[in-house]
Amino acid sequence: MRFGGAESLNFACFKALTSIFYASEYASRRGFDERDVDLL
Repeated sequence: MRFGGAESLNFACFKALTSIFYASEYASRRGFDERDVDLL
């Protein structure tokens, strides 16, 4: 299965969105200190 430019770009955006989502979830679960905001 060959991936074109659009598919790989969509996959990269999906990976970025999921990583941002997990980072925000992790920060909110820890109480959202200033250090957590700096890591984001």
